[in-house]
Amino acid sequence: MMDVKTLKPYLSIVVAVRNDNHGGDFIQRFNLFLNSLFHLGKIRSFPFEIIIVEWNTPDYKPSIIKNIDIDNKPSCCDVRLIQVSPKIHKKYKYSDKLPIYQMIAKNVGIKRAKGDFILCTNADIIFSEELFVFLSEMELDENKLYRVVRYDVKFTNKYNKFDDLIRFCKNNIIRINHKITYHPEQNIDFDLLENIERFNYLEGKSESPAKSLFINACGDFQLMSKKAWNELRGYPEFDRFSFHIDSIFEYQAVNSGYEELILPDDLRIYHIEHTSGYTPESEKNGKFDKQFPDGFKITYDELISIVKKIELNTSKIKYFNTENWGLALEEINEFDFNRKFPKVTFVAVPKPFENKFTIIQKNAIQSWLNLSLNVEILILCEKGFKCPVISDKIRLIDELENTKFNRPDLSSAMRLADKYASNDCIVYINSDIILLDDFSKTIETVLDNLNDNYGIIGQRIDVNIEEEIDFSNIHWQDNVFNYVKEGILHSKEGIDYFVFPKKFLKTLNVPLSIGGTVWDQWIVYKMLNRGYLVIDATNEIIAVHQNHSYPGNMSFTEILNSDMARTNMQLAGGRACMRNISDCNAVIQNGKILNSNKKNMNLEKVKSLLGLTRQEYLQKTDYVLSENTVLESVLTTLFNDYYGKNDLENALRISLFLDNNPDMLFNCAVILLEKDSDYSIIVSCLEKVHVFGYLKGYNLLGLKYSNNVTGKHVEYWKSNKNGKLPSEIVLGLIYFFGLGCPKDTVRGIKYIKKQILENKKHFKLFYKLFITMKDKTTRLEIIKELKNNPDPDIQYFIGYVYANGKGVEQNDNIANRHFEKAAENGISYGYNYLGVKKIFGINSDIDLIQAYDFFYKGASIDNKICIKNLELLKNYLAEKNDLD
Repeated sequence: MMDVKTLKPYLSIVVAVRNDNHGGDFIQRFNLFLNSLFHLGKIRSFPFEIIIVEWNTPDYKPSIIKNIDIDNKPSCCDVRLIQVSPKIHKKYKYSDKLPIYQMIAKNVGIKRAKGDFILCTNADIIFSEELFVFLSEMELDENKLYRVVRYDVKFTNKYNKFDDLIRFCKNNIIRINHKITYHPEQNIDFDLLENIERFNYLEGKSESPAKSLFINACGDFQLMSKKAWNELRGYPEFDRFSFHIDSIFEYQAVNSGYEELILPDDLRIYHIEHTSGYTPESEKNGKFDKQFPDGFKITYDELISIVKKIELNTSKIKYFNTENWGLALEEINEFDFNRKFPKVTFVAVPKPFENKFTIIQKNAIQSWLNLSLNVEILILCEKGFKCPVISDKIRLIDELENTKFNRPDLSSAMRLADKYASNDCIVYINSDIILLDDFSKTIETVLDNLNDNYGIIGQRIDVNIEEEIDFSNIHWQDNVFNYVKEGILHSKEGIDYFVFPKKFLKTLNVPLSIGGTVWDQWIVYKMLNRGYLVIDATNEIIAVHQNHSYPGNMSFTEILNSDMARTNMQLAGGRACMRNISDCNAVIQNGKILNSNKKNMNLEKVKSLLGLTRQEYLQKTDYVLSENTVLESVLTTLFNDYYGKNDLENALRISLFLDNNPDMLFNCAVILLEKDSDYSIIVSCLEKVHVFGYLKGYNLLGLKYSNNVTGKHVEYWKSNKNGKLPSEIVLGLIYFFGLGCPKDTVRGIKYIKKQILENKKHFKLFYKLFITMKDKTTRLEIIKELKNNPDPDIQYFIGYVYANGKGVEQNDNIANRHFEKAAENGISYGYNYLGVKKIFGINSDIDLIQAYDFFYKGASIDNKICIKNLELLKNYLAEKNDLD
């Protein structure tokens, strides 16, 4: 007796699926399909494989493999899951309307099939035993295209026995899909069905192909040799709905010399009816066509036209696709059934399960239990705590200590987690957060790509959920996602989940009150301080926060101003030790880890630097530091490298040198000002310095003052008249951003304005700060003062302010007058700006004639952009007969 385990498959059965509950009860129908094949494989053993092509399953849902049972498959059968990501799906024209490109998905399976013969079918089909016996005899002809009759049957719940399922199918037939569709309720004698003349259902249309083929429901069963499928290059990969594409393939095959062979009626398939898709009834009443936009679905007339072109084609083999059909050039993942889901320990400190928090916390904890992860949940609590969610994956650790404010002590919680956690990957999470399966996928990606020096955080989405979620429903994620559509993305300051390696727990030893503010931002600071790659997962993870009131009905403002919050701030080290999601040094997007600028990076190189201390890093990278200062040349090199290459390695350098030292960040801003560098970088540096509220006193450029004495740096810059950088610029920035002194944007902008009137070098900086300041009175005052200044840069600036309504009422006529004054002295691009505004109707109505006048003015003084745009507009107006 042959050992089927050692043989390559004779037959590959290809189906395309998506975990989206298509037609309702999809998982149940798919399991009937699989289990019936498994049963048939046990009674008629021959080597075959089932290829499941999972196309575009939503990121927030698990792979369909989580909802199917393949443990009872026979040894003669191999099951393969090939996954096509949403990223690939989005490349197609109708990706927003069509969740699955069924025929392209089948081509993915065909291209990668191992069998000598390939059968394309659908995931809600039941094979008759007679049909499977025929297949198991392994006597198929490679020159034939095999077809069978599909019998549509009512939906059925899961049957434990195959015989019961087949009996149900035979007794619950809705219609029979011969060349013409028959309905049993039409009182046609069942025994006479085979004797009725078959004809193509295209007959009766305006035109018909020369050959009449059996294309009714052909996509449910098309069987050919692998050689034939490859010669024909699979189904046509039209960017259209799949309707009729299987029919086109039928004509391709027959007109390429393959014989259509319709198997006897007892070798049939049963199709489990569902609520969506084509039926003769839906076509008759027009319901099927109404759901599609023009061009989305191939019409009957298009089908006839395509078939006629196939028949007239003189090529021996007729195909539509390139040699790269079946997504041959795309990165396609094949699921490894031997792969183990990551082991993760969830750590949570829930409130008592009372009132609304009973529903909220049960929803959250049960969502964690249902993820595609090997989950352990530690519930940290005081003695006597009760948790209504029962699972062998949950452990109650009733040893948690409180702070003097009767809130959970963070250091106590982290000690307990370190003591009891069984896994190296820790998820500390608030107990009101529901997670979906995009969380699992993100964890898996990070663990596959990084060593143990990582952190994952992200923004939450605030939603209103009032009822308990039914987690027995396999599509519970869809129900949660419906709430998410109405949710609001929370700010980057609030962090509700942290993922990090277990070793990090030992560093969280400060007795902060959980829930008392800043404790979450302090954890982010500690991650960055350890040299971790801290990843913003907002774009990948849907963290669903269930809205609720604060304990004791305190407002968030009251909590911020409480003794508990002030104590937390003091224990954490002040604002200098606060970070949030904005400070992440990496992001994850479309399953890929990128640097903070969303550019690719060399992960292997970065991994070698993660987790190093400052001293270790300097030894490894040959940078030299004195105890309290950084050489100007080193800082300049770092910034030039980082902003020149967008390389995360350099970002890590900057983090090590600067991130915890606002004084050094300030130095960098000053150096870049001297170099007349990118002002957006300078402003970004100073905004970071502002977060600290003070400077530390190790200023390379002379800001020698202590943490406890403010104002010394102001005195220094007022007396410094010999530096490379004008004192007014630095003083202006100090006041504008509140660097070591009270914030005063008015005073700051006036200092900088005074300097630019004497030296225009930093005019761009003045402009950037001016348009961001909120004090309208000061903006008006400055505009009034500068209006009559003849300098062309200033005149252009005033024109731009009026053109955009920055601090004044928008007025194109006034803007034009100032642009004219600027143009008289060589700055003429204001005319082009106004012309473009009129073309696109920015802040005003579209006016092509006025746009023409503006371009003409600019062209007359030789502005090259205006000359080009004038010519384009002339041509356009001439075509519209609007120009004499």
